[in-house]
Amino acid sequence: MICLITCWKQHWPRQPRWSLPSLLLMMMCGLAEAQQSVQPMLPQGSGQVVTRVADANRSSPHLLVIAMEGRHQITARAADQLLGWPLLKGRLTVATEDQPDVIAAIVDKHPPTVILRLQEQWEKPTPGKVLKPAAIVHPVSLQTHAQAMCQTANQLIERRADQLETVNTDKPSCSISIQTRVFRQTLGQHEMPDNSLDYWRPAERLRQFRWAAVQLMIDLEMLPATTDPDLFLPGTTVKASDHKPLLVALYDGPGTGAPMPLAKQIETMVPSALVLPVGPEEIRRGTLDSFDVVVFAGGMAPQQYDALAGDGRRKVRKWVDQGGGFVGLCAGGYLASARPYRWGLDLLDAQVVDHDHWARGIGAVQLELTEQGKQLFRRTKEPSLLTIHYGNGPIWAPADRNDLDDYQPLAWFRSGIGQNGADPQTMVNTPAIITGQFGKGRVVASSGHAEWSEGIEDFLGHYIEQAAK
Repeated sequence: MICLITCWKQHWPRQPRWSLPSLLLMMMCGLAEAQQSVQPMLPQGSGQVVTRVADANRSSPHLLVIAMEGRHQITARAADQLLGWPLLKGRLTVATEDQPDVIAAIVDKHPPTVILRLQEQWEKPTPGKVLKPAAIVHPVSLQTHAQAMCQTANQLIERRADQLETVNTDKPSCSISIQTRVFRQTLGQHEMPDNSLDYWRPAERLRQFRWAAVQLMIDLEMLPATTDPDLFLPGTTVKASDHKPLLVALYDGPGTGAPMPLAKQIETMVPSALVLPVGPEEIRRGTLDSFDVVVFAGGMAPQQYDALAGDGRRKVRKWVDQGGGFVGLCAGGYLASARPYRWGLDLLDAQVVDHDHWARGIGAVQLELTEQGKQLFRRTKEPSLLTIHYGNGPIWAPADRNDLDDYQPLAWFRSGIGQNGADPQTMVNTPAIITGQFGKGRVVASSGHAEWSEGIEDFLGHYIEQAAK
C-alpha cells in the first residue's frame, strides 16, 4: 500500500496526442502558426535563447522573458514552457539564462515592449519573522498588466498570506518581475497544507509562473483569451538538442517526495529526455496530452491515488490507453496494479499479494533478471543475482483478468524481507520488475528502487525508454 520514501524528430517515439482544447487552439491560430519561425539567438546547440516570431511588424509586441538564476532550473523550465503556444502576433524571446551581453544585444536589435523576469525567493521562514511577500514588481506604466497577472496567479494560492502582491518600483522602465516564494509564510498549527509541507512544490512554482506569464501574453494580444495555461507544449531551450526531446512528466504532488533529483537523474541517463514536474490538478486538466511518458515515483500510493481524484485517474488511464508510457516506482507500482487492490489504476494484470503486511521492511534484497530483462537492461554477461534497494514495495502475482493483457516479468525477487509479522518467503520468486501493454501504451513497474541501488541505477533510464516505445 505504501512505499516509504528513503528517498526536432529523431527521438520522437510517437506523434503528440492533442486534446480537443489544444486542437481548437491550434485551429484558431493556424494562420499565425504558418507565419511563425523559431530563431536561435545563440550558436546552434547552446539552447539558451530562442525567439519565436509570428510577424516581423515592429508595431507588434515583443516580449522578452528572462529566467533569473535559480535552483533546479525552475525559472528556466517555466520560461521554456511559454514557447509552446502558437502566437497570434508579435515576437517572443525566451532566455533561460540571464546573460547580460546577449540580453543587451537582443534589446538593441529588437527593443522589447515588455521584459518579464522570473525570479524565486529562497528566504526560509523563522519563528516570529514575516517573510517578504511574493510579488509582481512593475513600473506605473505596466500596473494594469501586473494587476491582471497577480489576480490570475493568485487563483492557485488559497492562503492569503502566500498570495502575490503588486509592488510599484516608481522607476520608468518596461520590466516586470515575477518574484515567487519557494517557502510559504510561517504556518499556524492548524493550517499545514499537503502533509505539513512548508514549501511550494516545483510543479506549483512552475504553475504560478506560467499562469502569470500567460495572462501577460493574453493582455498583449499575443495569445487568445481562451488559452489554458495548463495545456502547454514544452519548448526546446532547457534541453539543448538538435532533436525533439522525449517529454517526461514526473508526478509532483501529495504522496511523493522532492521530484527534481529524480528529474535530473532521468535527464542524465536519457540524453533526449526533458523532465517536468506536474501536479495532480494539471493532470486532471489534461497536461499529459503534451508528454510521452509519465513517472509516478516512490511515496504513498493512497495519497497519490486520492490526489488524482476520479477525473485524474480516468485521464491517466485514457492517456496510457491512447499510447502514453507509464513508469511506476514502488508506490507508482502499486498504482499500476489491478483491482481488487483499492488504490490501483488497473493498468497491469497484476494483483497485490499479502497486502496486510505491506510494511514488511526496508533494505537490500536479491533479484534475478529474466532473459527479457537481461536484454532490456543490457546485463547479458553479468552475475545472475543483483542487489536492489527495497522499501515496502508491492508483491505481485497474476490477477488473471480477462480485460487486461498479461504482464511480462523482467526480474524476480530471490530473497525477501519480513518485518512487522511479514513472512520474508512471501517475496521470494515473485516478480520484482514487470512490464505490459495497456491499450496502445506501455507500462513498466518496479517494486524496488533500482535508481537508489549501486550498480543498477541505469535501470531507471531503461524503464523510461521501454515505456516510450
